[in-house]
Amino acid sequence: MNIINDPNFIPQDGITPGEMARGMPPAKVDEDTKQLIGQWRTRLDHAYNHDSDARKRYMDDRRVARGDTEWLVDTNLVGAILEILESFVYAKDPEYEIKVSESVNNSRGKILAEFTETARIVVSRLLRDAGLKRQGRRWVRAAQTVGAGWLKPSLSTKTERDPIVDAEINSLKENMARLDVLEGNLADGEVDDEGAARAEIAANITALEAKLERQIANGLALDIFPADDVLVSPECGELANYLQAPWIRYRTYKSKEQAQAITGWNAEAIGKANVYTQKLRSGNEQGATSAGNNHQQAWIRTTDANAQTSDGFVAFEEIWSRTDGMVYTLVDGVSDKWARAPYAPLTGSRFFDGFLLAFHYIDGERHPQSDVFQLKRLQDEYGRTRSNFAEHRKRAVPYTVWDAGEVPNTELQKINSAEALENVAVNFTTPGSPIGNKFMRVPSAQIDPAMYTTQPISTDMEKVSGAQDAMQSGVSVEKTATEAQIQNTGFGARIGARRDELEAVFGDIGLFVLQLALQGLPEQEVVKIAGSDAVWPKLTVDDVMSAFDVEVRAGSTGKPNKQAEQAMWMQVLPLIENMITVVGNFRSQGPQMEWAAAPYVQMLTTTFAVMGNKDDVEKYLPQPPPPPPPDPMADMMAQLTGAEPAGPPMAPSMSNIGTPAGAPAPSGP
Repeated sequence: MNIINDPNFIPQDGITPGEMARGMPPAKVDEDTKQLIGQWRTRLDHAYNHDSDARKRYMDDRRVARGDTEWLVDTNLVGAILEILESFVYAKDPEYEIKVSESVNNSRGKILAEFTETARIVVSRLLRDAGLKRQGRRWVRAAQTVGAGWLKPSLSTKTERDPIVDAEINSLKENMARLDVLEGNLADGEVDDEGAARAEIAANITALEAKLERQIANGLALDIFPADDVLVSPECGELANYLQAPWIRYRTYKSKEQAQAITGWNAEAIGKANVYTQKLRSGNEQGATSAGNNHQQAWIRTTDANAQTSDGFVAFEEIWSRTDGMVYTLVDGVSDKWARAPYAPLTGSRFFDGFLLAFHYIDGERHPQSDVFQLKRLQDEYGRTRSNFAEHRKRAVPYTVWDAGEVPNTELQKINSAEALENVAVNFTTPGSPIGNKFMRVPSAQIDPAMYTTQPISTDMEKVSGAQDAMQSGVSVEKTATEAQIQNTGFGARIGARRDELEAVFGDIGLFVLQLALQGLPEQEVVKIAGSDAVWPKLTVDDVMSAFDVEVRAGSTGKPNKQAEQAMWMQVLPLIENMITVVGNFRSQGPQMEWAAAPYVQMLTTTFAVMGNKDDVEKYLPQPPPPPPPDPMADMMAQLTGAEPAGPPMAPSMSNIGTPAGAPAPSGP
């Protein structure tokens, strides 16, 4: 759920709470707001024009992905390849591992170690309940289709006064110092646009007031934004550098009734907004391409009378400004007021809450390539070849010609309408002449199948995309060990790179969600998620941002290979059985022999880690027997007789390690 859907939305009427607190006159505030909105509108228009070519490419990529072409034979091979790759890259939700960040002498880990399991459960549950599998597949498909997929997690929150305000004092002082600098520059005449600067000061005051309240979260929402509706500041260069961008804008579309409910504006104010409609865009409209039939669904600004009524939508623009740590919300077409008062968002160690997924970055290119872009020319060649083959077959149908001067139309109709085994009497213009001279069967054009083979094209598409290895890995055929190793290595290299990218971004998402949860999720909600034994510490903001590392277990999102897993288990099973015997022998001799069992336990733990098995090793090993209960009579007899209590048994020599219990120790030299 993005902030446009926030139930705690505070409608504004041109004056922010911070401006009201400072006693600024409403008329002047409106002018200041207009100036600042005008600045943002100029930035957005410049960035929109800067990325216009990319949006055209997005539209053409989507056309190819849905198989919308003008070829006589329309085969959507690209769509099939995307489905194959998606099933291998993202088959199941990631498995998270949360660790305490490294610190000197592990001081941090000693305090927070018990919390990591609770954190893992909370992060996994929040993402699962938010529909990560469903939204994640759309996210991956967007990256495959247009090159860039955008996923935006956000906590559903409510606000309440924080009884412990002292923890925020330092942050408030730092922000107030920045305000003083801005006001000093304004007073000294060093700011070119005084109205915009004054509006920025008022926005920061609103952020300071918001700091006095804490946000209480009770759930997570995941939003997928089309690449067309995400605008990244051109200053960052390549989209891969989006975290360093000064700002990012997200666009959403709402009906006029929804827009009124969100903003609190009347119908007249909403009427100033630009109206959009989602319709089929034809080739002669801006943004369409010259390939295919060019009809595709897109959001288009329109003045159509129908769009002004039930079909009209209002565009909300949510601008996350990293420069001043604020979020500004505009309605496209309204230049004199904010759709929502500027505010400081709940965020983590990274400011932007949007996550970019892309698989084909090109050095020096702002926008990454998509799978569709890399395959579209091959699909066009496939469609052209198949269409020419179909046209050739159509023209190869045999037919007969006749001499119209010798055979009148009325007589020809007799021949055409004759039934099987019927004798037809025909009156030719020149009776008695040979019938064979009046009719001639035209031979069909010969077809050379080799001219229309599509095998090289299909092979090229599979090689470019990596789908060939993916499809082969899903077929169970007998092969030598060398052949299987070569195939798995090739498949792992192609698909593994995609999984690495996906799981790296999933790791960033997990860390971000954990940081949000630690700031906004109350303990009672954590107990509902993780149980009554959950550990949920109260941490400072600095600790929240730096205390934890979140990783995704490598390969956990991929399609499981049951045959490989079974083969690996059969290889490691004898080792486990041997470890059970050795560790059991040592532990049966008492706690004093745990030092000898420890290396074998660690060996098995490392083996499990290499296999990617997260099971607890100890559940496979014999546990030491409980200590015998105290014997009061033995202690009493020892006191009466003055005998020394029996001490712990001496550790055996290394030559006896591993000797089963009851077996004779090996004799020395």
